[in-house]
Parts: sequence; structure tokens; C-alpha cells
Amino acid sequence: MICEEYIHRHRISKSFIRHTRRGSYFLRFRNNWVVLLFSWEELWGRHVPGGYRVLFVEPVHNICFSGCLFRPVGSHLYLTLEEFDKWLLRETSHISATNIFTNQEVNLTAWQMFMFCFDGWFGRNLDHNLLFDTIDPDLSLEARYDNYKNVIDFLATDHKNVFKIWQEDMYFVKYFSHWIGDLVVENGC
Repeated sequence: MICEEYIHRHRISKSFIRHTRRGSYFLRFRNNWVVLLFSWEELWGRHVPGGYRVLFVEPVHNICFSGCLFRPVGSHLYLTLEEFDKWLLRETSHISATNIFTNQEVNLTAWQMFMFCFDGWFGRNLDHNLLFDTIDPDLSLEARYDNYKNVIDFLATDHKNVFKIWQEDMYFVKYFSHWIGDLVVENGC
């Protein structure tokens, strides 16, 4: 992006909102994860080029194969470009800076939500120690990530239906918006 090149060239340390087609971010409230999802939609009318559809969702415990893994928290928001900027800046001012993620942490956090959704199935079908080693806070991030990759490989070969759900229903990992973390650090509490 031209603006990123300009900011880098002039050594400006100000965070900015990146307008992308799709994005997501993970928020932790008490013991629950909430996922912020947003996507750009065209065709809002002749006088407005488009806007963002914003939705918060949370994982559903032990839903397995019987429904959607996530349920909406509140209503959809439809925001113009300018409204989205103001809304996001206002919302990031209330977020703790502990909600910042590396790529490995993004995958492990999504994995933790997926395990929550498939709790009973995992309890019946996979080794508990193997699963716990993917989320054990006493292990290093690298060790947890290696264990996670092993479980994903196992699912891909031995439980293709669960692996397919992992790939399809956790799509928002691909659109994770790391730049929101920069806003949180700059604007957050």
C-alpha cells in the first residue's frame, strides 16, 4: 500500500486503520473468546461507495456436528468508511493490550476455540495429553504450536470430516487483522 510505504519512508510511528475486504480480531472477556468479524460490502446506494458489515461472534460449547460453531453476540453493524474508522478507534480505546497476537498465537487461539466447540468429540476420540499439550500454558509457544501442528496433521489423515470443519469454519484466521493490535497499543487502556 502506498500509505504504508510513505509511513515507513518518513519513519512515522503512528498506527492507522487498514481498509481491507475482510478482517477479524480476537478479544478475550473473562474466560470467553469473542471474534470481531468485518467485511466490506459494495452496493449500499448511489451516494455511498459501500460500507463495513461488522459482527461479533462467540464459540458455542460442544456443538460438534450439530450446528454452527459460532453464534452472534448482538446485532450486525453496518458502517460507512468514515463511521468504521471512528467506531474502530473508539472500540480499541477499551481493549487491553494483552489482546495482541503473533501468527502462532492466532492459530493456537483459534484452535482453543475449536476445541471448545468440539469438546465432547475430542474427549471421546483423541488422547487427552496430546490435546492438553496444545494449550498448556506451562509449555513454550513453540512447543504448543508444534503439538498443535501434530494434532492438525492427525485430523487431516484420520478424521477428515473434523479437519474439513476446522478449515471451513475457522476461515477468519486467514483474515486476522494484526494491525488492530497496533491500534490497541496506541489507543488502548
